[in-house]
Amino acid sequence: MGMKIIKNACRFMISCGLLFLFTTTLQALESHPLEPADTSSPRATLRSFQKIMGEYGDLLRTDMYTLKQGSVLRDDYLDHKAASCLNLNNISKERINDVDDVAIVLLQEVLDRIELPPYEKIPDTTVVQNEKLSRWTIPKTEITIAKVEEDKREGEWLFTQETVANVKNFYEIVKELPYRPDAVVGSIGPLGGLYTYRVFLPEESFPSEWLDHMPAWTRTVYLEHPVWKLLAIVLVLVSSCLIFALILLLDRRIRAGRDDDETRVLWWKLVLPVGAIAIAFIADELIDEQIDALGVIDAVTETGLWIVILISSAWAILRLGDIVAHTISWSPKIQTKKEYAALIHLFCRVLSLIVGTWLVLEGLDRFGLSLFPLFAGLGVGGFAVALAVRPTLENLIGNIILMVDKPVSIGDFCRFNSPGGKRIGIVEKIGLRSTRVRMREDTLVTIPNAEFSQLQLENLSSRERTLMRATLALRYETTADQLRYVLAQLRKMM
Repeated sequence: MGMKIIKNACRFMISCGLLFLFTTTLQALESHPLEPADTSSPRATLRSFQKIMGEYGDLLRTDMYTLKQGSVLRDDYLDHKAASCLNLNNISKERINDVDDVAIVLLQEVLDRIELPPYEKIPDTTVVQNEKLSRWTIPKTEITIAKVEEDKREGEWLFTQETVANVKNFYEIVKELPYRPDAVVGSIGPLGGLYTYRVFLPEESFPSEWLDHMPAWTRTVYLEHPVWKLLAIVLVLVSSCLIFALILLLDRRIRAGRDDDETRVLWWKLVLPVGAIAIAFIADELIDEQIDALGVIDAVTETGLWIVILISSAWAILRLGDIVAHTISWSPKIQTKKEYAALIHLFCRVLSLIVGTWLVLEGLDRFGLSLFPLFAGLGVGGFAVALAVRPTLENLIGNIILMVDKPVSIGDFCRFNSPGGKRIGIVEKIGLRSTRVRMREDTLVTIPNAEFSQLQLENLSSRERTLMRATLALRYETTADQLRYVLAQLRKMM
C-alpha cells in the first residue's frame, strides 16, 4: 500500500514537472520579441503586419501616458519589425526612418477601414508555389504584395514600392470611412486614430500638456501639420539664419584686427564653415527629431539642411588644407627652400579639393541625389565639359612644370618676355592657376601658369656675377692728363 502511494506521488510529481516544462516552452515559443516578421507569402506578410500593429494598438491602449508623450510611435518595435513588411529599396538611406514610420501608420489606417478577404482566401506558400504567383493585390484596391526578385531580401513577399509611395493618397480617400468593427487598431483616443496622433503630437521632450493650453487655431492642419508645428519650424529656420548672420558679422570684425598674423587669420576662417555645420545640424535635430516634421516639409527641410552641412564640411576641409600647408611651409627647413613650400601648398589644396568633392557627392548619394550616374552618362556633354575645363587643366599642368623644372622660385628676381616687351620683377606666388610677379614699378602682374611656363625666363637671382657695360661721356675739351686721371680713378674704384 505504501509503495503504491509513493509510485502515485512520483507520477504526480513527474506529470507536474512535464506540465510546467511544456507551459514554459509554450510561453517561450509565443514570446519572441526579436523574431523577424514572416514574409514567406502574401498571407504571411499581411498576417504578420496586422499582428504587429495589433500588438502595438494594445500597447497604446494600456499606456495612454506614453502615447500622449509620443514616444511609442517611434519605438524600434514599430520601426524595425513592422517596416520589414514594406519594400523600401527606393528610399534613400537618410530618409528611410522617416518614410517607414509614416507609411506604416497610414497603411494600418487604410487596412482598418477597407474590407479585407478572409485569411484562408489569401495565397499562402502552397498556392504561391502551385500557381507560380509573383504578386497579389487586395481585392478592389491597389494595395499590392509582391515577391522580391532581387536584392538581399530576394524571395520575400513585401508591400510594393508603389503601395508605399501611394499610401498617403489611399488614406486621403478612405479617411472619412468609419473603422471596421473588427479593425485591428481603430480609434485609440480622443483625437482619433494612429495618424492623427502622429500628426499632432511632438516628441517626448516637448510636454504634450502644452497642446491643452494652445488656441484652437494652432491645431488647424495645413500641409499635414498643425499650425503650431509650422510656426515652430519657421522659427527654427529663421533663428538659424540670424545666428549665422551674427557669426558672420563677428568673424569679419575679429579677422579685421588680426591682419598682422596670417596663421590666426587662417584659423579664424574655420569659424564660418564650422558654425554653419553646427547650426544646420541643431536645426535638423529640432525639426526632425523634436518638432517631428512629416512628409514633404520634413523631406525638404532635412535635405536642404544636410546639403548645407555637406557644403560647409567641404568648405571647412579646404580651409583646413590651407592651414596645414601654411603650417608646414613656415617650418625652418621649408623656409630655406621656397619651391618646396609652393609644392606643399599645391598638394594640400588638391588633396583637400578631392576630399571635399568626394564628401559632397557621397553625402548627396545617401539622400538619393547621386551625381555619379550623371557624370557617367554625359557622353557628348562630357566632351564639352572637358573642352570648357581645358584652360584650367593647362594651368594646373603649367604649375606642375614650374614646380618640377624650377626655372624660377618664389622670391626670385627674373626677366621675362611679354606682349609689351621684356619685363623685370620678383616672383611672389606660384598658385594652382596663375603666377604673380611684383614689377619694379610695384605693380602686381598675374600670368596664367600655362603661359608663364612657356615664356623665356631669365632668372637674375641665380647669377654669380653681374656684367656691367657703361659708357662714360667726357667733354670734348678734356685734356690727355685729365683722361689719364679718370682712367686711374676707375682702376682704383674697380
